[in-house]
Amino acid sequence: TRFLNAETGEEVLRAGIGQKFYFSKDNVLLDGSISQYERNLSDWMGFIDSRIIKNIWFDTSAHYDESNKRIEKFSAGIRYSPEPGKVLSARYKYDRAAELYLSDNNTYAYGTLSQLDLAAQWPITHTVYAVGRYNYGLNVRKPIQMLAGLEYKSPCGCWSASVVGERYVTGLNTYKKAIFFNLQLKNLSNLGNNPFEELRLAIPGYSKINEVNTK
Repeated sequence: TRFLNAETGEEVLRAGIGQKFYFSKDNVLLDGSISQYERNLSDWMGFIDSRIIKNIWFDTSAHYDESNKRIEKFSAGIRYSPEPGKVLSARYKYDRAAELYLSDNNTYAYGTLSQLDLAAQWPITHTVYAVGRYNYGLNVRKPIQMLAGLEYKSPCGCWSASVVGERYVTGLNTYKKAIFFNLQLKNLSNLGNNPFEELRLAIPGYSKINEVNTK
């Protein structure tokens, strides 16, 4: 369901809940393995996204295991964004079977992960923006991902440049570092490693600075 502002058409709330019903009992899991539990109902999935007050949004989602009667995944976040290019975000995430890292035998290690995720995009000057993310594992007591960078947009808006550094977990006690540098020519191509997708996923509400109209 969706609720819209009658005067402006702006969405103020979106919510949904769903479950699948099988015509015959099923015991095949998502990874293709066979479960000992037969079932004719899928797990429950639900979400709520809403604007609490002007410029502040709240969202939450949950995945409930119908067979084991327990929460498998849960997230809740709040975001402040007064205008494009300005966003502050805080989120809590829980996953009972999260993909943690790639082990020595080239298979993924899975386990319970409880995370606090802080992210931001904010202008320092009229043309320079700072971006950052700090993702901390509460139950493992160490950072999972840290990201920081600067973005520059020319006064005419004809080109922009970004430099972003990242540090993230690759193993039980190992990390990897990466640096992205990108030069974007408006309506043309870009040079270097474009960090847009990384920033979009890391910072809820992130905006491309060459698409932000400043007064």
